[in-house]
Amino acid sequence: MDNSIKLKKNNGLLRCTIIGFITASLAFCLFVIRNGGILTICDDFNSQQLTFAQAVWNVVHNGNGGEWCWNLDLGTSVVNGFAFYNLGSPFYWIFLALPKGIFPYLVAPLYVLKYTVATVTAYVYLRLFTNKETGWKNDFALIGALLYAFSGFQAVNLMFFHFHDVVAFFPLLLWGVETIDDKKKRPWFILAIFINCFVNYFFFIQEVIFMVIYFLFRYWKEPVKDTLKKMLTCIICGVAGVGMAAALFVPSVLYIKENSRSDMALFLRNFVFDSKSLLHLIKGVLLPGDVMPDNSAVISQNWDSPSCYLPLFGISLVIAFIAKDKSWLKKLLVFLLIVSVFPFAQSGFLLFTAVYQRWWYMMVLVMALATVKVLEEPKEYFMSKGLLFYVFLTTAFFLAIKFIPWNSNKEQIIYYEDRFTYFYVIAVSGPILIDILYRMNKLKYGAVLAATVLFCAFTTGLTLYYYKDDDTSKYIGKYEAAMNLKVLDGQYRYSTRDNVYTLTGGAAGIGCFSSTIENSAHEFSRMLDVDTNNSSQGRIDVPGLSRLLGGRYVINNEPVSEGVVDTVSYKDTTLYVTEQEAFPIGFAMDKYMYAGELAKLPFEKRGIALMYGAAIMPAQTNDVEPVMSHIDTSAIDFNASLDDLAREAQAKAVKNFTRDAHGFKCTTDYDKDTFVYFSVPNDRGWTVTIDGQKTFVVDTCGMMLLKVPSGNHSVEFSYHTYGFKAGIVLAALSWTAFAGYCIYSAVNNKKAGKGAKA
Repeated sequence: MDNSIKLKKNNGLLRCTIIGFITASLAFCLFVIRNGGILTICDDFNSQQLTFAQAVWNVVHNGNGGEWCWNLDLGTSVVNGFAFYNLGSPFYWIFLALPKGIFPYLVAPLYVLKYTVATVTAYVYLRLFTNKETGWKNDFALIGALLYAFSGFQAVNLMFFHFHDVVAFFPLLLWGVETIDDKKKRPWFILAIFINCFVNYFFFIQEVIFMVIYFLFRYWKEPVKDTLKKMLTCIICGVAGVGMAAALFVPSVLYIKENSRSDMALFLRNFVFDSKSLLHLIKGVLLPGDVMPDNSAVISQNWDSPSCYLPLFGISLVIAFIAKDKSWLKKLLVFLLIVSVFPFAQSGFLLFTAVYQRWWYMMVLVMALATVKVLEEPKEYFMSKGLLFYVFLTTAFFLAIKFIPWNSNKEQIIYYEDRFTYFYVIAVSGPILIDILYRMNKLKYGAVLAATVLFCAFTTGLTLYYYKDDDTSKYIGKYEAAMNLKVLDGQYRYSTRDNVYTLTGGAAGIGCFSSTIENSAHEFSRMLDVDTNNSSQGRIDVPGLSRLLGGRYVINNEPVSEGVVDTVSYKDTTLYVTEQEAFPIGFAMDKYMYAGELAKLPFEKRGIALMYGAAIMPAQTNDVEPVMSHIDTSAIDFNASLDDLAREAQAKAVKNFTRDAHGFKCTTDYDKDTFVYFSVPNDRGWTVTIDGQKTFVVDTCGMMLLKVPSGNHSVEFSYHTYGFKAGIVLAALSWTAFAGYCIYSAVNNKKAGKGAKA
């Protein structure tokens, strides 16, 4: 490569980095300055993203290499619980090197960094398709990169901090597909596959499916031999990259294989969207990113990430491109848009388990490419017609939603008229501005770039403004105070389901807001009819259940006159901890009932019933008899004092109970063979020993029963995430092979270079 071309390329990357950084800083700076350097948003962001970050920090710094987090739900594997959110994120690792509690102050700079990286990686991909002879004054790849990095998809997902990691690295995958014939670039493609797989296994599966579709449209016209060669090379690179990411990918795949969240089936109703859902998708295509928990129009709440808006242009130039072009890119765009309007087709990106628009960031990238192609040759693509047609479509949609009643009851589907109107004005003003400049022959690159930067920063900042609904100082007071909550007694938990209380310090609770708790914990919740895909918080509503699960400590926000066992404070926030009688985490139990019998009881009686006996399946009867005996649920006293029942369990508790990130230990001293009930999720990662000898546990609808002999014994539960060791071994082998390949390639390239000079 000529040195001047290299210099231009490096200068382009530098400009891209600087402009991406400036744009992201403009979007976030106002909110950070107003809140003293802190960024809070709402809902999932405050209760999950900020708390999960601190929870992992605590385990990494205090867990001595352990793999079990007691603070997530009733206890969860660190890998299973956090690999989807932050464990594989290089952006998050920055926080791990910094002091405890700083994450709320760090999150805005990390957001800026993510947006900057997304801009750069998109630029690297888009630059492959642009005219490199025009120089920096017409570097439309930079404009396309900004459109991708600051798209409506990014804006609607501001509450999902981890989504932006995925968007930041995805363009490298398509770059790798495009450069697959260049042997010198294959190691970089393998690294791109590794980082995407390692960052988020869930999104990586979608990306692989998208890459297959992209590959087929991109190369289907090439000779079969060449296409097969490219395909084989991609597969080999893919296997290598996934192998290098196996430390997280293998256990994560084994985990989600057992975690059924499917709500799809082969029903006719799943083939098409209802009219309101279809209108909501159209809104996400035409208008800037809205606020998912509280949308301005059509559907009040929708968590599917339905936005692919491109700042300044919308889809105006995509329309112009499709109308004129006949290349593979047009066919790909048409295919993706068709897929978008059929729920069953969309679910294919998630292996037909659910319908989300969480794959749209990939479509946004190729939409940005189409936009760039039109900007380079506006006359060739009749750009003005595309701009005006988009304005017409958006106006028609806006007027229809605003003035046509939804049904015969004159119901309206606009919930925030001002916001909906602002979004419309923003959507049409950009194309109108571009069209006016174009018609006046004043559409200069610098003006378009400046307008793109302003629209990117403004639309992102506007969505963030509408998202914010919390008092930052109040939230931070609670967050900082909760970090000081301690493990008061390892045998007990706090009677709370609030993530801020349970995940920032030592206060393990009895439920949480998370999609990635142990599968066995879901089984336990299903038995009580309180299970949801993303929360175990409903357990606290089951009478008696909080006490059964060890919920001894109660957190109070207001002063309490007596019974306070601990007090923690931060500035104006003080938390008062009191205690109630509760069952210990491990205690002897001599009765059982069948899960079917428990299910027949009213919801409000099931928690109390479990205080009298463990729930098992009929096939497990021989595992527990004759040590345990069956209890007739009709004979249970549901009016008994919960305090008395808890004290009885405390009298039968295991002794010397200790817990840490490696598991837990205790001793037993019963006068006869006894089953001990542990309110800890049963998982294949547990290894159980009694006096150093391995034994097995009996599953009790997700929790654990352990038979211990009479007399003094030492019991130890050691935890290692199922599949984690195998993943580490596979990753080590893959990295070794990759290093060997890189050395081999470097030697060959050096020889080839000498041969060329000779």
